[in-house]
Amino acid sequence: MSIRLLSRIVFLGCLTWASSLTVAADPPLPWAFKGKSAEGYSIDLVSLDPVPGTPLVRGSSVTFKIAVSYKNVVSPRGKIILVFQDEKNGQVTSGGPQVSADASGSEGTASLEQTVTVPAHSNELRLFVPLVPDGLENTSGELTFRYPIVKSQKMTIVNGLWDCLASSSGRGTSSLIIGGNRCCG
Repeated sequence: MSIRLLSRIVFLGCLTWASSLTVAADPPLPWAFKGKSAEGYSIDLVSLDPVPGTPLVRGSSVTFKIAVSYKNVVSPRGKIILVFQDEKNGQVTSGGPQVSADASGSEGTASLEQTVTVPAHSNELRLFVPLVPDGLENTSGELTFRYPIVKSQKMTIVNGLWDCLASSSGRGTSSLIIGGNRCCG
């Protein structure tokens, strides 16, 4: 056996072995999650529109409607605030004042609504919803929601189809409706 042939066999064997290895990647962040709750106060999601993970088109105006429930025994009053940021923690503003709702009493519910313009040069929009009891500067346990940003509505349909296909293979959870018919999910 020649050295050239032997080196090819060794190379192909190494290549086959290397291709059989799986690389453990960090799992992707979920589209919605809640930070670790603090002692004496908490906030929970009741409803949210649009649904986290919904692709948003760059430059479009999107109205976010959220309902939350809260418990607060740390202070008799507090505020629930909508905080929009991009994937680099840059502030995303709506052109108006920051939307907030009073959180009075030891527990209750609140509904908030804000329209924002989706950033043209970002890849993701994040919505943070903290409960801030009066007298506290640093809080924890906020709700976090993530939305991918796409270039066009066409990209939204393509991403939806990809999510749909991934769902049918066990990699995603989305469904897609085309022309009134559910594709999958």
